[in-house]
Amino acid sequence: MVAEAPVRTWCPQPKQEVFFERDEDEALYGGAAFGGKSEALLFFCLARLIQYPGSSALIIRQSYTDLSREGALIPRSHEVLTGEGKWDGQLHKWTLPNGSVLTFGYLAAPSDRYQYQGVSYETIAWDELTQIEREEDYLFVNAFCRSKIDNCRPLVRATTNPEGVGLGWVKKRFIDIAPPGVPHTDEITGRTRVFIPAKAEDNPAGLARNPGYLANLQGLPEAMREALLHGSWDAFAGQALTEWRRRLHV
Repeated sequence: MVAEAPVRTWCPQPKQEVFFERDEDEALYGGAAFGGKSEALLFFCLARLIQYPGSSALIIRQSYTDLSREGALIPRSHEVLTGEGKWDGQLHKWTLPNGSVLTFGYLAAPSDRYQYQGVSYETIAWDELTQIEREEDYLFVNAFCRSKIDNCRPLVRATTNPEGVGLGWVKKRFIDIAPPGVPHTDEITGRTRVFIPAKAEDNPAGLARNPGYLANLQGLPEAMREALLHGSWDAFAGQALTEWRRRLHV
């Protein structure tokens, strides 16, 4: 799936394209740092908005600050959509020429989830999912991922590094249930989900601009290096068995 006009030409890298083509109800993309995660999330939403005129997408993160900082998703959306869509700074949303709407939201506290109640989004996308502390808040917001467009299947997508207050539930929901790339079907709901791992090596365009980046990751403390360089979900700070490494011991 490649986003075309009104979005300026953009082609996914091979691992991003794998993420784009998955058809599970939920998909988590990422793991290691610099795998092209946020870029893939933004253009996945834009491609869907273009494909389905009048549809809605929500990109959500723990805070607006995280979305607004230099190089984050809101500034990146301005690079892509300025002159192609209409930006509402008060409501933090873009309206595309075909009537589709891209909204940026946050979930800093459990009560924030209620601002999404009653709204319909064909696409809900979570950036840095492990920053969301409680799975029930994730599930509540996802309850409003529903389609008002014929033949448009509602989809939930997420990206993250293996660190943060929500690491435990994210790992249990996406990592422990099946090998990477293998879909899991929930026994109760029948909904499907999958984990697509990505590392910095899967972002050759980024590495070409930052040839010293892998060396920087090599210089991190061990647990941080395991998480951000190798995408380890077992290296988080405070775990009981600090020597445990899935890639070595399984």
